[in-house]
Amino acid sequence: MIPFLLAMALEPVPTAQMPKIAQAPTNEQQTETSSTYPYASIKVGAGFPWNYDGSFDVPGSSVDTSLKLNGGFTGELALGYKFNQARAELAVGYGNYGVNNQTFSSNRYGSFTSSSNGSMNLTTVMVNGYYDFPITNKDGSRSRWSPYIGAGVGYANLNVPSCSADSCFSGGSTGGFAYQGNVGLSYRVSDRGQAFVETGYLGSTSGTIDDVSFGNFSSWRVFLGWRQGFGGSPRATTAAAPAPEVQPDPAPQPTNEPAVRGLW
Repeated sequence: MIPFLLAMALEPVPTAQMPKIAQAPTNEQQTETSSTYPYASIKVGAGFPWNYDGSFDVPGSSVDTSLKLNGGFTGELALGYKFNQARAELAVGYGNYGVNNQTFSSNRYGSFTSSSNGSMNLTTVMVNGYYDFPITNKDGSRSRWSPYIGAGVGYANLNVPSCSADSCFSGGSTGGFAYQGNVGLSYRVSDRGQAFVETGYLGSTSGTIDDVSFGNFSSWRVFLGWRQGFGGSPRATTAAAPAPEVQPDPAPQPTNEPAVRGLW
């Protein structure tokens, strides 16, 4: 009898690895579109001008004169473009201020006052620039409120009325360089619609009307307004998810055959 001992040692064969597929993101990646767009705005309010002072010469003397102006209506229409936090616009404005009377003062002829039932009209064409200051809430969201500042330059035409006295100048108009500065507060009612309140100063350079040399015109103004953007509501675009990444199969592992050992 031949003793026979057979022992088999079997090592486990490594399990083949399945290809790994990168998991697609569960949340859509969103990128906000640019917040630049054209807009139109309208604002109406009240203006509070200083008296409009000037002077003219008569035989043997110089006469100082002043138009006593009341507060009155003022408004502005504008077309502009929003560049994220900055804005640029072209605006046409109008103001109407009552003239109570006109005073005259001369060292030689004394002083007197002429009544008036007319009004001064002011027309402006301005190029304005504004900067909006965004406010961030505690939770990181953007506030609906946004303060802003602005300034502008352009052209102003002033038309003054005739006076009732024969000695008063006959009235007329003059044009000159105009400038303004504004501060305001906007409230975002919709994606592209904003209501705002604004105050500021408007001035224009001196001019001559019917041989009367007037100085600068100055007025404080307050407005309520609406600004409406165009081009559709701001939308978020969804970035395409990357294609699944397939990792290559691992190199095959060597398989150890069962070893047979015999004892004879």
